[in-house]
Amino acid sequence: MACRGGGWRVASGAAVWIMGGMIRRCENEDFEAIYAIINEAAQAYRGAIPGDRWHEPYMGREELAEQMAQGVVFYGDEENGELAGVMGIQDVGDVTLIRHAYVRTAKRRGGIGGSLLRHLRRLTDKPVLIGTWADAAWAVRFYEKHGFKMVSHEEKDRLLKKYWRIPERQVETSVVLGDGTWLDRAGSGGKDRAMESLAVVERDEFAKLVGVEVVERSPGRAKVRMKIRPEHLNGLGMVQGGAIFTLADLGFAAACNSHGFDAVAINVSITYLKAAKEGMLYAEAEETSPHGKLGTCTIRVTDDAGDLVALFQGLSYRKGPSGGKK
Repeated sequence: MACRGGGWRVASGAAVWIMGGMIRRCENEDFEAIYAIINEAAQAYRGAIPGDRWHEPYMGREELAEQMAQGVVFYGDEENGELAGVMGIQDVGDVTLIRHAYVRTAKRRGGIGGSLLRHLRRLTDKPVLIGTWADAAWAVRFYEKHGFKMVSHEEKDRLLKKYWRIPERQVETSVVLGDGTWLDRAGSGGKDRAMESLAVVERDEFAKLVGVEVVERSPGRAKVRMKIRPEHLNGLGMVQGGAIFTLADLGFAAACNSHGFDAVAINVSITYLKAAKEGMLYAEAEETSPHGKLGTCTIRVTDDAGDLVALFQGLSYRKGPSGGKK
């Protein structure tokens, strides 16, 4: 058994029963429902989808029919006789693609997307790839939460051109995430995007000057540290506020540059809560609300005892893919 929202599920043929409904393969008679869900739920992507790629309806009936004719098979979460969300799966050569994942606005945050994704992943033993819009940060975070990781910018371009049939402009403005099977097979081509955090700080000459180093990193999170040196102290024998700010700012940079995009700060603030004089200082950064081009981040600066020394808030702006055109 597996659960969604504390419920239960029992497999039965093509359908999987869950508390409040079931996940089943969609049939021809579900076409209009799939069409309606995609276009209603796609409104959340306004602003994340480039203006020259957005149109109404977002996916027309002809395009949807073409996608299905090309092999996209939809599965839906049905509740009380009505589809609440849909997600497509498509076998393309040696990989499986997850396509067109949408949940009705009123049904979001109920675990439907996660249930559909888990169900579809059980239907294949091939590596799984997912493409989404680069500025849809919440979608990227959703897939990362379920174990997917972004591939490099160069690998993304290659994969989209090999396995998807999309315009060049969409290739430029999309990202690709792979599951563990793909990453194991791809090796360096599917590198962990969290390594971008390390690279950002390692390339920072000022970080080298003040002695800041990355000790932990993962998508949207980073931890950096700085050993207090005599040159960090002010005239009162305490760590100078600018040194603490620098530590927090570099933690901020490591966290918001961990998704394969070049990100810069556009607004920051810091509150100093405790003086520090010796030992090690740590800054733990976590993105709290990544959305489209903007992302907010909270950074906690602590000392060796774990006491809070400062609290830093930052707002970042994503310029474009790392190593790509700005």
